[in-house]
Amino acid sequence: MSAIDLKPSVSTPTLIPTPAGSQSGDDMHKHNYPSDMEKSDEWDEMPEVQAIRRDDGSKSVHRKLGVTWNNLTVKGVGADALFNENVASQFLPGRFKGRRTTGKASLRTIIDQSSGCVKPGEMLLVLGRPGAGCTTLLKLLANRRSGFAEIDGEVNYGSLKHDEATKYQGQIVMNTEDEIFFPSLTVGQTIDFATRMKVPASVTAGFSSKEEARQASRDFLLKQLGISHTKNTKVGNEFIRGVSGGERKRVSIIETMATRGSVYCWDNSTRGLDASTALQYVKAVRSMSDIFGLASIITLYQAGNGIFDQFDKVLVLDEGEQLYYGPAKMAKQFMEDIGFYCPDGANVADYLTGKNP
Repeated sequence: MSAIDLKPSVSTPTLIPTPAGSQSGDDMHKHNYPSDMEKSDEWDEMPEVQAIRRDDGSKSVHRKLGVTWNNLTVKGVGADALFNENVASQFLPGRFKGRRTTGKASLRTIIDQSSGCVKPGEMLLVLGRPGAGCTTLLKLLANRRSGFAEIDGEVNYGSLKHDEATKYQGQIVMNTEDEIFFPSLTVGQTIDFATRMKVPASVTAGFSSKEEARQASRDFLLKQLGISHTKNTKVGNEFIRGVSGGERKRVSIIETMATRGSVYCWDNSTRGLDASTALQYVKAVRSMSDIFGLASIITLYQAGNGIFDQFDKVLVLDEGEQLYYGPAKMAKQFMEDIGFYCPDGANVADYLTGKNP
């Protein structure tokens, strides 16, 4: 994989629709895109996303960053080594309390010798039953290495080692399964803050100011996932009335998209979304991965065949063991060749993670 230039002074492409009359749409013919880009053509916002990608001379550089990992093994502290404090524990003799520090903690292997590669413009689907290690793998690929007892193996981002990539953490983004917001802020205020964190250095063509371009980017992102009507509604939580759970998840997705990174890790981001919205979201990620050359890694516990068909590669985990890694179109045939029967019309993602022969 070739080296990349990640100079902080270079601005990143801006997620804003090009105004009417702009010529940036014609610039689309100057670039080469993946051959499977037709998979995204059914997405409603595809023309606007195509207009986003433009080459603004020397002022803008489209960053592309791939991820490779080899023999990645992750171990964590077993549950039997934990000592839970309570009211009565303060009366225990010191020899019992010392077990949590002097005793040798048992380690549990969470990921065992996983290897793979996600090139710029590719989408990888990580499948596994709950507890298989999908979230742990995603954290390691997002360069979030704290909280684990032992980590062996290599993770590279382009030509950068994992420790070198920490200087460019803004380009390696992870969307966690749980949403954490300021519940008293409105959806518009939340997205306003996210878009202000990545304002381009130069004024985008067709806009009079950076603020106008930023507002256009915000409105486009809200429209993209269909929550423009919640702009003035509080995000809310368990104690403050706000948007619904599915709308809150979409706010989290938009907040991640606003970072304009190069590597995106999505941890079960369709949780709380209906089937139609989940498919729309995956198509949006597919479109942006194709056009901007993003490396997208997604873990899903429920993926219909329409969602599964959007991915280039699939990785199947079972209790930390990597069962399959390769093209998504060949995963079903691989399992059938080793003796696992797949009924006609079955959900391929569920079939890959099932245990019945």
